[in-house]
This record gives sequence, C-alpha cells and structure tokens, in this order.
Amino acid sequence: MRVQVMRSRRERGAVALTAGLLMIPVLVIAAFGVDFGNAYTQGQAFAAGADSGALAITQRAQSMMTQSPSTYPNCAAVVNADPGFTNAKALALSAVNANAPFSRQLPASAVNATMTCQGASLVADVTVQANVGTSIGGMVGVSSIAANRAAQAVIDLGGRSKCGLCIIGPGSHDLQNGSVTVNQAGVSVNGTVVANPQGEITIVTTGTDVISFQGSTPNKGTYVPTPLENQPPIADPLAGLLLPPASVSTLAVKTNPCTDGPGIYLNSIDASDPCIMSTGLYVFAGQFDLKNRTVRANGVTMYFTCKTTTSPITIRPCSSGGEDGGNMQQAGNGDFIFSAPTTGDTAGLALVADRNNTATSSYRGSATGQSTGTIYLKSGTLDFRGTAGTTSLDSLVITGNMTFSGQAPVIITYTESKNVPIPATNNRLTR
Repeated sequence: MRVQVMRSRRERGAVALTAGLLMIPVLVIAAFGVDFGNAYTQGQAFAAGADSGALAITQRAQSMMTQSPSTYPNCAAVVNADPGFTNAKALALSAVNANAPFSRQLPASAVNATMTCQGASLVADVTVQANVGTSIGGMVGVSSIAANRAAQAVIDLGGRSKCGLCIIGPGSHDLQNGSVTVNQAGVSVNGTVVANPQGEITIVTTGTDVISFQGSTPNKGTYVPTPLENQPPIADPLAGLLLPPASVSTLAVKTNPCTDGPGIYLNSIDASDPCIMSTGLYVFAGQFDLKNRTVRANGVTMYFTCKTTTSPITIRPCSSGGEDGGNMQQAGNGDFIFSAPTTGDTAGLALVADRNNTATSSYRGSATGQSTGTIYLKSGTLDFRGTAGTTSLDSLVITGNMTFSGQAPVIITYTESKNVPIPATNNRLTR
C-alpha cells in the first residue's frame, strides 16, 4: 500500500529560500565572468594595437633609411632623430586607438613607446596601460580590471655588410693565381672555390672579420685567416635595394657617355680618350668598352640592363631566368677612376646591374683602376685577366661570380660611409 506524504508549506518555502540563496553566488560569479570576459576582449584589442604600433615604428625606421640613406645610415642615426621618442609614441598611440574596442580612445599618457639599438637591429617596445570598468565588481570593491598589454618589434636595419667581398652565386668560383686582399670587412663565398697554388685571399684587418666558405677550403692557395668551412649560404645583402633606380625614368637616350653626360645608352660603345664622364646616372644596354683609355667618372653610377630586340629599341628588365645585358670591359694599359654619387637615389652606388643580368664585366691586360662606391652584380661575373695592374676598390663588392686568369691583384677596402647602406630587412614581432 502506497502512503502519500504531503510536504508542508513551511518546507516548500525553505527549499525556495535555499535555492534563492544559492543562486546569489552563482549570479555573482557569472557577473564576474562577464566582467573578466569583457576585460579580456578589450585587452586583446589593445594587444593588437600595441603590435601594430611597434611594427609601425620599425617600418618608419625602414622608410627613413631607404629614402634618406646618407642621413640615416644606421640604427643610432634613426634613434637619435627622435629624441624623447615623440614620433614613436605618436605612431603607437594612433595604432592603439585605431584598434581600441567600442571606439574607445586612450589618452597619450596611457601609451608609451621606446626605441633601442641591439647591434644593427632596432627594437621598438610599446606598452598600453588601460583599465576596463566592471558591471558588478563595484559591489565587492572591484571597480575596474587592468587590461595592460605590451608588444615588441625588431627590424634588422643593416647599415653595414658583414662581407666586403660577397660572392653570392651557387656555382664554382675560379681564383686561379689571383690575389684578393680585403680591408675592414670579411669575405663570404657561396658555392665552391677552386684555386692554383699562388691564389690567395687575405683579410688584413683584425677583429671579427672572417673568410666564410659554403664549401670546403681549396687544397691549393693561401687563405688568411683560416676560413670557416661548410657555412650556410649568405643571402644577398642588397636584396631590399630598389632597382632600377627611380631616376632612370628621367633620362633621355644618348650616344656618347664621354661627351653627352648622363643618359640611356642602347648600343655598345668604345670610350674616347680621354673619357670624362659628368656626374649622374648612366644606363647601358650594350657593352661599354674602356679599351686602353683614360677614364674619369666622379659622382657617377653606371647601371647595366637589357633592351628590346625589335623596334622601337628601348631598355627593359633582363629576363627572370637570366640574360646577358649591358656590361663594362677594361683592357690594354689604360686606367680608370670611378666614384659613386654622395646624394640622390643612387648615392653610394658605382656599378650596378639588373638582378637578372648575367653578363661578365672584365678587367684585362695591364690596366690599373680605382673605384669608390658599391659594385653590385647579383647574377653577373667580375673577371680579372692577364697581368692586370692593381685594381683598388673602396667598395662593397657583391657579385654572382668572380674569376681570375693570371695574377691580377685586387685590393678591396670597404668604407661604410662611401657605399650604399644595407637596406632594412626581417621586420617581425618578438613579443
């Protein structure tokens, strides 16, 4: 027999009261959950703003060095140009407020930014101090929750190349009996090096400059200091350099670089004697043969590129797979003195080629030469032949290949201020 038990009204009231009391902490916890969730969401928005601000600062540094390399040659120059980090803080504040939630705008005092140099790298730190109000926390004395965030960006500003002679092509490079002496910089060679017994590569400065080979050291020749072997291949130090130079678009087609001045030279040309080249940019789509002439080119950049094969004949980029374009030849017993411009979009550039130009530029015979400014032939070859006189280069030399035939001596002294600065690369967030 089932006995029905009737709960009293008092018992039912007690259960309801207990349930109500239990709901209070649940609701409080839920409210705090909403508060913390809101603070987290706003904090993430401030974090995105801090990231954007840090990257904006490093990108600005990159633009400064790219657009005005002579004014901002290194990290220290960029940092010193912003005393108190006024511009950096303004960039950071703008980025933070652009990402702020609910159209919230933080005051300048809530966002801080600093810049420091670590070697050739610029480090930008951005901090955000912001509080998010609570909806129920005030009932227990918590009126706001901190949503502070921080970000750090780093960019490698370059400025100076680690190698004064950088042979970046992947193939075999034939030193034979050639002699290369490098001052104030290292030597880096991708691919492999072959040499005869009298071949030599010497670094005469002391310190951290090294000879670095991707392959092994040849069993013939002399190398001082002892090379580092089996090293990772060196990347192109000037991969970020804008080519062709912007000022190419302002040039007219001309016929004689020794008399006509800066311009575009479509055909192969023999230099007159003497050949005095006026200051400026010269674009060659054929061979510029110095022969045994006396050539003086102060404040000059020579740019070697390719040209169309059908009418109208104009300059064009060399084919992406590689193509022989303009080049320079020096032979006989002539001599040349080149120096790069010190201002403008080609400041520090003496000889430069389209990155896909595979042509060979040669120094032959007993000619002597001097050059100041960067020599950049990414896919090309620098060839020294015969018993050439001493070639002295105050240059950063970057070439796809370097070859010798005979006992031609080359002396390279890399003075950073006389060459194009290495463009900034690898802009990234580190925190």
